[in-house]
Amino acid sequence: MDSINQDTTHDIYCLNFNNDERRRAMTKVFDRFGRSLNITWGTGVNLNDKRISTTITDQNKKRVWSTCYGHLDMIHKFVNNSTKEYAIFCEDDILIRNDFVTQMKNIVEIFTKSHIDIFLLGYLCENKIDQYSNFPEKSVIKPNCFPFKILEYTVDNTIWGAQMYMLSKKHARVLLEKYYTDYAQRTLYTPNMIPFSADWTITKDGHRALVYPPMAIECNDSYYDEFRQLRCHNACFKFCYSKELFD
Repeated sequence: MDSINQDTTHDIYCLNFNNDERRRAMTKVFDRFGRSLNITWGTGVNLNDKRISTTITDQNKKRVWSTCYGHLDMIHKFVNNSTKEYAIFCEDDILIRNDFVTQMKNIVEIFTKSHIDIFLLGYLCENKIDQYSNFPEKSVIKPNCFPFKILEYTVDNTIWGAQMYMLSKKHARVLLEKYYTDYAQRTLYTPNMIPFSADWTITKDGHRALVYPPMAIECNDSYYDEFRQLRCHNACFKFCYSKELFD
């Protein structure tokens, strides 16, 4: 992993597995914010990694495990190498709102004062979820200039994606202790365990909340073999994107 730029309150980690084109595109996204961001690139996890290759043969499951281990490797890097108490983790196929840097001070303030473990900043969203009863607005003290809602979500809510999220170092240690050792292997022979996937583990564990509308959205140039996934991702981009907010 290598770092660029400098920041004083939190680190940002971006997962990029063997894709120079995405890394260049993501670098342009980050460069829009000047030198106000501190970026550490996560190199991802090869499908031949011994944590994966010696355990499973299914290619789809291998890719899911690779992504989850990629996130956990970044979290491990944060816990063991960073002096910061907070970090943001993201994937390399996203667009970030133009006011991201401006709003980060408010996001950190809400995150710390509300004792949130996982703060979801980027996720799949194709509807006005603030109008659904299963996404109740969380009672938090927000700065007057903060134009977002803070919503609660549960494990059962249909909210998916680990495009961008914020963790405290305290909760990062909890996630590593729970998922970074033999958890993935145990899911293969232990019935009813939560799948080893970032969508099911990292983003659904602990005291959860999300920022709505999202601060980051997935680009609409990702490829999916499965039609329903493709439809969902395209619908989410269409619902969330505007040139004024993201370009």
